[in-house]
Amino acid sequence: MAELWALLHFIMPTMFDSHDEFNEWFSKDIESHAENKTSIDERHLSRLHLILKPFMLRRIKKDVENELSDKIEVMVYCPLTTRQKVLYSALKKKIRIEDLLHSSGPYQSSQSITSSLMNLVMQFRKVCNHPELFERREAKSPLWTQCEESLYVLPKLVLESGLLHRALPSLHHIFYNFLSILHPDYVHHSLFSDYEDDKSSCFCFTRLLDLSPEDIFQLTVGGLLNRWLNAVETLQRRELMQHRQEWWEWSRAGVVVPHKLPAELTFTAAEGHRCVFAHNNVSIHSTPETVEHRVLRSKKLIPQVEFSSPTKSKAAVEEITILPEFPHIPRPSLELTCYPTYLPSFLYSTHPKVVAKTWQEYASSRSVAWWLMSHNQCTNKDGLDAIWYGSPQLAEHFHSAPQHFYPPQLGGLTASMPLYGWSHIA
Repeated sequence: MAELWALLHFIMPTMFDSHDEFNEWFSKDIESHAENKTSIDERHLSRLHLILKPFMLRRIKKDVENELSDKIEVMVYCPLTTRQKVLYSALKKKIRIEDLLHSSGPYQSSQSITSSLMNLVMQFRKVCNHPELFERREAKSPLWTQCEESLYVLPKLVLESGLLHRALPSLHHIFYNFLSILHPDYVHHSLFSDYEDDKSSCFCFTRLLDLSPEDIFQLTVGGLLNRWLNAVETLQRRELMQHRQEWWEWSRAGVVVPHKLPAELTFTAAEGHRCVFAHNNVSIHSTPETVEHRVLRSKKLIPQVEFSSPTKSKAAVEEITILPEFPHIPRPSLELTCYPTYLPSFLYSTHPKVVAKTWQEYASSRSVAWWLMSHNQCTNKDGLDAIWYGSPQLAEHFHSAPQHFYPPQLGGLTASMPLYGWSHIA
């Protein structure tokens, strides 16, 4: 009745404004009759119908039967999972219908027997719908602790003047612009000399590698990020050249670029939810089929029949005929060299017992704070995309995945993501 008043109050709040008055008029009498299991007074029922009639829209099925379309039922049979089968059989062995009827006693009413049977049916229904409804698994998370002093305080003088790559930036400017032979200006003059007789240069190899003078400077002085992005770009260029070599008849890419190694020879090849962590020598032996495997094949091929009595089900199991054995042909052992060894699946679901917050550097300097922020974000967006996705191109492809008809190529930390994500909650 409280839910009915809430609906009426939503439809017309000015008329049904007081819940206490509605409770005084209808709820007490109707709920008292429902609790005492007595017939409802016709006067209260007609008064309630008189008020609700302008707001209720009810049509009988025979009035709109000609407007309804034909009823279509699609029956889809879903087999139980292994956990559901175990719970279903355990519940069936634990509770028997005969014991349930006899335990009610001669003095029990039919309503109590019916409620007991309905409760049993609901338990079976929970198992069939989802095992979590019957046997709930509580979420587990590691114990999170925090150190009393999680900040590693560094002196301001050490960070601003003690680090060589951050101290005296003017000298760095002089070194990289005037004293470095890898400066783009020097490399350009070496490649395109004004003297006609001087046609040899130590940077002639850059033309074969498709590198500009600026690329040479960034690869040598720019840092690790530029080398990583150049390596990714080189691999993409090799894949393109290999594609041309395989499909274009006039291409001569095989003279310069070798074939790409197969994915099986990659040390950390990610394939679906499997991860290669080593390459070992594997021996495959030819063995005859075991009796256990024959019984397992027989159970899978013969349909499962449900019986009401546990004794009949045991007799039915004994009558199952075992399928014939597979013919065994002796074959020599097969030796596989450098075969990829996959990481066991149970390692993907492990989670630590205790986790703690990592230490963070801190100094009373605004410039140091900006430097630490830039360091944590891998200098710029390209560096962050390279860490998470492998390269900026793969990051762009990953974010626009719904616009493509094929899954994106994964790289970086995203490719090494565990089966159940990075969360430690299981």
